[in-house]
Amino acid sequence: MMPDEKNVTPDHAAVHEDAAPSYRGLKALVIGLGLGIVAMLGLIFYTIGERAADSLLVEEESTPVAVPEPVATAAMADLQVTRPEGGTLVAASVAGGELLLHFRTASGDILILVNRTTGAQTRVRIAD
Repeated sequence: MMPDEKNVTPDHAAVHEDAAPSYRGLKALVIGLGLGIVAMLGLIFYTIGERAADSLLVEEESTPVAVPEPVATAAMADLQVTRPEGGTLVAASVAGGELLLHFRTASGDILILVNRTTGAQTRVRIAD
């Protein structure tokens, strides 16, 4: 093309400059989203720091926890529990100073609660 041709004249120069797309809105959107991500990360780190600081604090007004008294080992060695006639031991569990034995018989279940300190036994029959 030669400079004297019509399609390279300054008449068409303004049209070509306006034809270039403007990315001003897209740039603002990307900057806004970037700032939002930075703000969210800051909030996440702040929350983690606050929770970590709260877990390190010791409460001054704490309620004392009841601790069971230790059981003498001699008393536990002397315990004798009579198995119900025809019963099979299904389960046994210990809670504090108590021993719970669960027996199953033909007529139903029997629970025996034994105090490990005194040796006192309580039987509970559960019929089928």
